[in-house]
Amino acid sequence: MTTFAEHVQTVRAESFAGRAAEMRLFRTVLTRDPALPAVLHVHGPGGIGKTALLHRYASVARAAGRPVTLLDNPEDVPAAVAAASDATGPVLLVDAVDATDRGDSVWLRLRDTHLPRLPAGAVVVVAGRRPPDADWLSDPGWSRIFHAVALAPLAPAEVESLLDMHGLTGERRTAVADLGCGNPFALNLAARMPAGRDLTRAVLARVVGDIPSAAHRRALDVCAHAYDTTEELLRAAIPDADATALFDWLCDRPFIHSGDDGLYPAEVVRRALGDELRWRDPDTYRATHAAVKAHLLHRARTASDDRLLAAIRDVTFTQRLLMSRSFVFDRGHDLREHPYRASDREAVLAIARATEGSGSAAVAAFWLDHRPDAVTVYRAAGDESPTAFLIRPRLTTPTAAELSADPAVAAAWRHVQHTTPLRPGEHFAVMRFAVDARQPWRPSASMDLMQIRCAAEMIRARNLAWHFIVAPTSGFWAEAFTAHGSGTEIAALTIGGRDLTVYAADWRVRTSDDWHSWTDDRMLSRRTVDDAGREQLVARPTRLEFDTALRDVLRHWRRPDLLADSPLLRGRPVAVIKENVEGALGVLAGDPRHHKFSRAVRATYLIGVPTQEAAAERLGLPFSTYRRHLGRGLSALADILWKQEMYGVDPAGAS
Repeated sequence: MTTFAEHVQTVRAESFAGRAAEMRLFRTVLTRDPALPAVLHVHGPGGIGKTALLHRYASVARAAGRPVTLLDNPEDVPAAVAAASDATGPVLLVDAVDATDRGDSVWLRLRDTHLPRLPAGAVVVVAGRRPPDADWLSDPGWSRIFHAVALAPLAPAEVESLLDMHGLTGERRTAVADLGCGNPFALNLAARMPAGRDLTRAVLARVVGDIPSAAHRRALDVCAHAYDTTEELLRAAIPDADATALFDWLCDRPFIHSGDDGLYPAEVVRRALGDELRWRDPDTYRATHAAVKAHLLHRARTASDDRLLAAIRDVTFTQRLLMSRSFVFDRGHDLREHPYRASDREAVLAIARATEGSGSAAVAAFWLDHRPDAVTVYRAAGDESPTAFLIRPRLTTPTAAELSADPAVAAAWRHVQHTTPLRPGEHFAVMRFAVDARQPWRPSASMDLMQIRCAAEMIRARNLAWHFIVAPTSGFWAEAFTAHGSGTEIAALTIGGRDLTVYAADWRVRTSDDWHSWTDDRMLSRRTVDDAGREQLVARPTRLEFDTALRDVLRHWRRPDLLADSPLLRGRPVAVIKENVEGALGVLAGDPRHHKFSRAVRATYLIGVPTQEAAAERLGLPFSTYRRHLGRGLSALADILWKQEMYGVDPAGAS
């Protein structure tokens, strides 16, 4: 008859997923020279699967005929060692070795007192949250038989295997995978219970544990918000706390990892901390976001060239809730950005032909030859062949050859000329090609780098008037660019049988600060592009739209109910717009050059004559003269209000 315990063991074995490398190591240790002892130290944050792995090790060892002792209390080690001292090839598995304290005393007793009493062929596996003490690695006597086994989150294929065991499909399967972030505990829990506060709190309790103080909690919240956390960032975001002590405390957490640029949490912890804080204390979440982002934006604007992309990546990461679908933020990639070389030409064109078609490849060839400085390539470490490329020309007045060679740039130039033309010294840029050979027009490490490069040039560029993006009309990026506020659609093209859309953003109307404010508002209020019928990022209109809206305001001066949808309102009362118009007309009236023009506008719209002929008669002007005055007056009024709208210029100094 099968016992209850045997049934549980069977189910555990059937539910075990992944950890192939760890299992190979253990089997190698079991089957090598039986006279050689071995010590394995399995470590990782809570929920990462240490206990499950030890149970699997126990099953494998029993199947190999080894006597096995599995302990979940290190205090039981002396008795277990005594019982195994006369056995052949015993396997001792000790879980939660550092559960009660730092574990120094437990480690010392294990290494110096208990393990030496085991027979030479014994295999010992201990599991804890923290990495092994350096003495295990530095002592020659132990280092040759000691193996540290750091458990990472499950790989994507291993996650899929685990979800198969739960029989999950469709949206539910995707949601569980997203919530679990490769942590077996979180994945199994999410598969069995609905998403919500109970799930989040269970993950935090298991993985994070007790938090000593409010300051430590704030440090965790900052760490969860930022791509990498430094002591400098903690000092800026939590100015009233001891940043050094908090950073040291974070360094000692088993769920916090060290990278080249600072600390970062296990992804399941990052997700749970963020979800919990947004629910528990939305105002503090906003304050944390504002403090972290302000510091990172300042760092990005002052970064040296060699640190610029990392700084922009860090800023972008703070907006990941809005941009998570189009950025992968892969820490493990080995891609590097390089200037284009003539020797790259054939490889770049081969990528273009394979992904974009021969028609677009011909356009790419033009830019490679005509403006090689506008081309960036991406290579993997140790590989000279480009795997991706970016073509982003910056132009002032495009040449006839450029307009003829590239219909997308021609469409962008037409839009510039017909809306708000370039002023002296200004330029426009076109993200013309952003192509990854391995994942064409899908999120990838190289697409991250290309988007970050464009963002860096936008945030640091001087006199950038317009930025355009050319992308496939259908598919992933059509939605992503709109959701990000990357621009509005201004042209649809077909090049070589491939349908493309050109997106435009006027960076004189919408500054970098405007864009960040917009994305912050959408992210922090948890709104998406669909919440307002694909609302536009730019509340302020283009100059052409502004002039048209101003005339509508004047025409409906006495019918404010007809102005509710005016682009000029931007959430402000109609009375404010009227006050601005009155103020600007007052400025014009006080200028001898514009006085008569102001009178024509006021007589036509504000006083309320039935026709323009009646306005001309009221002013005592020939109709042709009146029309000239009215046109000049409308133009001067629009200039004043536009400068006020865009640049905050005082109307008294705007004329």
